[in-house]
Amino acid sequence: MTKICLALTLVFALLVPAAAQARDRDRDGMPDRWEKRHGTQAKKKSAAKDPDGDSVSNLGEFGAKTDPKRKDSDRDGVRDDDEDRDRDAVDNGNEDRQGTSSRKRDSDRDGLSDAREDRDRDGLSNGGEDSTGNDPIDRDTDDDGAKDGAEQAGVVASFVGGVLTIDLANGTQVSGLVDDATEIDCDSERAQEASHRSKTRRGGKSRGAAAAIDEEPGDEDELDEGDDEGLGDEDEGLGDDADLDEDEDPTDDELDDEDEDAGQGSDGKPCSAGDLRPGVRIHEAEATLTEDGLVFDEISLLR
Repeated sequence: MTKICLALTLVFALLVPAAAQARDRDRDGMPDRWEKRHGTQAKKKSAAKDPDGDSVSNLGEFGAKTDPKRKDSDRDGVRDDDEDRDRDAVDNGNEDRQGTSSRKRDSDRDGLSDAREDRDRDGLSNGGEDSTGNDPIDRDTDDDGAKDGAEQAGVVASFVGGVLTIDLANGTQVSGLVDDATEIDCDSERAQEASHRSKTRRGGKSRGAAAAIDEEPGDEDELDEGDDEGLGDEDEGLGDDADLDEDEDPTDDELDDEDEDAGQGSDGKPCSAGDLRPGVRIHEAEATLTEDGLVFDEISLLR
């Protein structure tokens, strides 16, 4: 009888932690235990909040195993939104925004990686949107009437004799003339993404907070491929962010000011044809077909 009681006690002790981990009183996709550990609200939905202003929501941080109150959880010099936890060519920030999992290369298990999916059906894949600084949930990122897939975004392949050749994100190439009338500007990927968030806020929509697709709270599935090499323990160094109050969420103005202070304003800076070097990323390129061939009217580069 004593042995049976001891066995039952052991089973109960093993089950309680799992139950406590899975408990989610506010049903926002994040277990109470995780919310308590990281200082988010366990009794009030807070999945869409972004306390550290790193462009990854609380739910996205939970999915990526990063700290919702630290922009660079592992202190490697790369912000959490720019990390690519599952190495699928879509960073954590974009995974969160487009609603895919930062822990699975193929979130919906359809045989197509998240990078090859086209969330907004604009002809530009999620991976292409990420690499060219376009918005994965907006078919027309710059509101110019043309879908992102038609914007000729990609990477400079060559620029010889005034002819620019672009390796497009859709796998094809396009070539055209760059002349004195071609407008060329430069901007940072961070600035482009900041403008996406600003546009979303103006439209009254919530930020991305759906990074835990096909996962239950507390699910710790392994990555589909590879391992967590180079990723530190999620608890390492946590709890020393006294400068961030519990559940403090920066205001939109504060986030905009932060981007400006970091030199990441949304206005492109003038560049020249000398910046059209092989490997340079192109956010978009507009061209006109003339009798002499294709001529680029405007080119926006990513620094």
